[in-house]
Amino acid sequence: MLKTLKFKREISYGSFDNALESAIDATKLFDKMQEHFEKPNLKKPMLLFIGYDGCLTNAVAITKENPTSAIGKILKEGAIYIGRTGGERIGDQQTDTAPGWASIFTGAWGRENGVINNSDVLSEKTKSIMCKLLLKGTSASFVFSWACHKEITYNREAKNYPNRYLKAEDDEQTLELMRSRLKAGDCAIFGIFEHCDHEGHKSGFSINNKEYMNALNTSETYANIIIEDVIARKTYKEEDWLILIATDHGGVRKKHGGRTKMETTIFFASNKKVFKFDDTSGVFI
Repeated sequence: MLKTLKFKREISYGSFDNALESAIDATKLFDKMQEHFEKPNLKKPMLLFIGYDGCLTNAVAITKENPTSAIGKILKEGAIYIGRTGGERIGDQQTDTAPGWASIFTGAWGRENGVINNSDVLSEKTKSIMCKLLLKGTSASFVFSWACHKEITYNREAKNYPNRYLKAEDDEQTLELMRSRLKAGDCAIFGIFEHCDHEGHKSGFSINNKEYMNALNTSETYANIIIEDVIARKTYKEEDWLILIATDHGGVRKKHGGRTKMETTIFFASNKKVFKFDDTSGVFI
């Protein structure tokens, strides 16, 4: 049964496959990506991960209903889940870009992976999903415009794979580089769009902010383009695509980093029902 999401500060309604009370840890998405490449499969496993940096969960509850929504497109056969970030205990790490994505990409919280704030470098003992795939010989790439991904967080990995951690000038070039990596034959493509985060810092993280919602719609448009590229592949029917769209954190007014529900609540959208509810444990697995 689809659940309704409500926030005290800004009440909005939207259907999700779980409730706010059963929010899924950001770290759990890593497991689903890794499992996709490890499970027996007659088709070739492929992965497209699209990040909407700084996207409010209650905002996608609105935009996913739009005809041109990328999230709406993958939900035709998939699901959308409410998640949580901010550490094993809320407040253990900042609800900022580096720790948010690192939790998703490593399957570990900041106390384990070393990334508690934007100035931290990933622990030498921890490897991202991008790096793990590359080490196994899977052709993968990570495209972004926020320089800290390459200069700080994943600096060690980027030095080993300089042509796989690709710094773009802006979101438009991020899209073009993702499309080029798809054409080049990469089996796993990770890309992050900054539209929401930039506009949130500029004019405010709010579903009542027209500029912010326009920024999200732009991310949705860009994501739609790369998804259409995937579907149009001649080999598409011979491939098993896992398509994920997620955010790293929310925001309040013009900032984020704290422990409010608006900052710590995130979402995962997928073209597959990757999580299921366990009646025994009472949690999503």
